Amino acid sequence: MKMKLLLVLLAVVGLMASAVQANMLLNPSFEEGAFGNDYTPDYWTHSFTTYDPMHTWISDAAEAHWGSKYMKMNMWSWSSTAWLLQTVNVIAEQEYTFSVWAKCPFLGETSEAWAYYEYLNTESDIISDDWLPQDSDEGLYVGGNWTHVEFGAVTAPALATQVIYYIATGPENGLMGILYDDACVDTPHPSLPTPPWEAMVAIGDVDLSWTNLDPIDPNNSVYVDVLYGTEPNETDDNYNMEPLTLEPVSGQDVTSATIEGLDPNTYYWRVDSYLYGDPNEVNYTSTDPNLSPLYPIIKGYAWSFDVVSDVPPSSVDTGVDMVTWAGEPVVLDATVVDDGESYLTYAWSSDDPAGTGVVFTPSAEVEDPTATITKFPYIVAGVVNPSFEEFLIGWVQVGGITWNGVWDGTFGNKTYITPIDGDWCAYVNGNHGDSIEGTWLSQTLAETLTVDVTYSLTVEVINDGYYNEDVHYKVQLLAGGAVLAEDDDSIPLDPVPPGTSSNWETSTVVYTLGGPSDPNFDYVGEPLEIRLVCKAGTDEMNFDKVQLTGSPEFPTPEFPTVELTVRVNDNTNLTYVVKDTMTVDVYDDACTAAKAVGRAADNPGDFDGDCDTDFADLAAMAEKWLNDTGLTEPVVKP
Repeated sequence: MKMKLLLVLLAVVGLMASAVQANMLLNPSFEEGAFGNDYTPDYWTHSFTTYDPMHTWISDAAEAHWGSKYMKMNMWSWSSTAWLLQTVNVIAEQEYTFSVWAKCPFLGETSEAWAYYEYLNTESDIISDDWLPQDSDEGLYVGGNWTHVEFGAVTAPALATQVIYYIATGPENGLMGILYDDACVDTPHPSLPTPPWEAMVAIGDVDLSWTNLDPIDPNNSVYVDVLYGTEPNETDDNYNMEPLTLEPVSGQDVTSATIEGLDPNTYYWRVDSYLYGDPNEVNYTSTDPNLSPLYPIIKGYAWSFDVVSDVPPSSVDTGVDMVTWAGEPVVLDATVVDDGESYLTYAWSSDDPAGTGVVFTPSAEVEDPTATITKFPYIVAGVVNPSFEEFLIGWVQVGGITWNGVWDGTFGNKTYITPIDGDWCAYVNGNHGDSIEGTWLSQTLAETLTVDVTYSLTVEVINDGYYNEDVHYKVQLLAGGAVLAEDDDSIPLDPVPPGTSSNWETSTVVYTLGGPSDPNFDYVGEPLEIRLVCKAGTDEMNFDKVQLTGSPEFPTPEFPTVELTVRVNDNTNLTYVVKDTMTVDVYDDACTAAKAVGRAADNPGDFDGDCDTDFADLAAMAEKWLNDTGLTEPVVKP
């Protein structure tokens, strides 16, 4: 296995996960314009299909996600949709990401966030359009706290020159409504900064560098401003960002700059981009919302770095990946690059699969401990995110899936359910997947199908009563893509009275693989799979608390891979951590490990294959010789 060096700096990890938001929208937070409940923020247009929807522009700094204003949108009709929209220029065949911050106005309730897009050509003809999220008949649910709703990325068609972004509300929100703030159409090109995001650097001059965004017209240059200071929030009374002097002064295609003589402090810096041409020739500052096309300044993300008197370690290397066998200690040897003088602390951890355990000696808090890895049978399979507490992480979705949270109160005829385990459960709509099989969640496990193990799969199921109808479901156990056993509607979740739900019930699937005559015997050694199905024609089905057990026990994987990670912390800079990860393949014994890496010598004397030549080999050889060459019938003495 190759050395894993992608996690050298925590700052780099944070950067990779948080690429610069190059927001193409003007007035994305609804702060600008002649304020009033009956007016629309600058650069935005409202539209709806009937006369009765309502949108409200609200000024309330305590409630807004950013700044002091936000939008509230309601629907008074079950046959119409309300819109708030803006048109921006795009680059053909470039990918754009659509998002918004949203929340329900009431704690303990939910609203449904919707969006729509239309890509236009030079003639303003629609050449591509769809609801967001794409290919879904469901919006995205948000609770009573501000939530970043990521509708997804859509590539502009070959002839596209503009996109219209609609944030919407529909009849699902009814009287309750939904709140929107900080809308974004993002071209997801990161501007990778140096120093890395949240890095620590020494006192003195600091060199900055970054990667520019693409221009709208590939024949033009990109022009930039670079700002730095100690407080990046423009609404803060202590706002402190000032422009750097660039060479050339126009900022044309500039990708680096230097800040001189910085003292210890936390500093922020930002690269603002002019993608439509020279700002001396293109009007980027117009406040006329009727001008078309619009030319926004693309404000970059506020990166930060800390200037310190004693810099923390810059990297750590765990060393090469290794191979060992169960119970044999592995001596770890981390290498830390550190120019500072302060005391370092270490923390080793393991990500070991089920059936293995790791012990660090003398402890996990020293630079170079010894790791001893053992293997043991186990009973409960390693189902990832079994109660859906981490959205749908670990589960593959086929069709439209929704995450249901802790609910109370009623809305319309629906009484929301309380998950039986934790705070969340999975809601599946059978009409949004395969037209015959329905919609499902599935997960492939590390455990494999084995003879003489009895598998017991349990899943909690419920009809939440929204449509007041029978629900039809399957809970399936598979291996190699084949269904081994299933619960096909064995629990009658009967139609429920309006406004109520059924009770949580336990669906159970039990399976034991027989011998070679068993039709599933060909799948021995194939990974097990769990599938939670809402049948086609069923509008709602909820699942929670998934568990798979084996009896007597699951076999330990033949050669599991264990990840060992070390995190190094500077005692002076406690918030700054560097880390690295290595892997260890664990075999049953030294002989098996040696053969796996080609280190076992080809010794014809090792008759029994245990990597040792001893009397056991002689005994095995003699037995075979006697069986192969011994007398099989009486003979006449010569």
